[in-house]
Amino acid sequence: MRARPLAGIAFENVDFSNAALSDCDLDSSSFVACTLDGADLTKANLYKATFSRCSLKAVKLRGANLRRSNIQSSSLAAADLCDADFTRATCGDLDLQGADLTGAIFFETVIRRVRAHDAHGIWLRPGDNSIEGVDMSADGDGSDLRDGAALVDRTRGRPRPIRIRLCGTPVSPVIVREEPNAPEREIEIDSLPIDEPTRNALRAWAMRRDEAVLQPESRQPAAFSAVDDEGRRLWRCLMSSLADYHIRYEPAQEEAIDDLAGR
Repeated sequence: MRARPLAGIAFENVDFSNAALSDCDLDSSSFVACTLDGADLTKANLYKATFSRCSLKAVKLRGANLRRSNIQSSSLAAADLCDADFTRATCGDLDLQGADLTGAIFFETVIRRVRAHDAHGIWLRPGDNSIEGVDMSADGDGSDLRDGAALVDRTRGRPRPIRIRLCGTPVSPVIVREEPNAPEREIEIDSLPIDEPTRNALRAWAMRRDEAVLQPESRQPAAFSAVDDEGRRLWRCLMSSLADYHIRYEPAQEEAIDDLAGR
């Protein structure tokens, strides 16, 4: 069944134990009371898929697309979840004991009640996600409840930078968060860990940026050129100040520039 299109199908009480389902398209499919123990779902597309009361013990979901999936009352104990994408997924009453989540992506992910003893490789920012009821007890009996920070494996986890963009387009947000596969959102200048002179310089630049379009047409090229020069200076200033960020700069009416190209 490898690489088969199975999108939108509802499965109930089906035994997929040890099934070969790698690269399958299971977009928006639903699984209710199904068994997928040991199944190979490597790189499967499970976008918006739902799992309810399912057993996925030792399942292989390496590199799988689980964005906006909904996983409830299910066990992924000892699962291989390396590099799986859980962006904007919703999970509740989940068993992740012994699971390997090295490189897995969590952004705007909701997790309510998770048994996570010996789950390893996880790296996430609790503030970017909504996580409650992390049970780290060996027996999964709720005797060692912690907050979302307990999931972070600081030894084996792979930190991911915060991705932002400095916008040179007039009347647009000055800085936006641009994480892959998630809607962009404005970032307040005051929320960035930068010094006050840099914050003031960003605000002044934004005003000049927005005023450039009000200049007579003959003066606009020079005005935008000056704004762009200052924008590039601020961009490099942000890159030197924000070590944990991946920062791009977007000149007015042009494609955004990657930070590596501008160092």
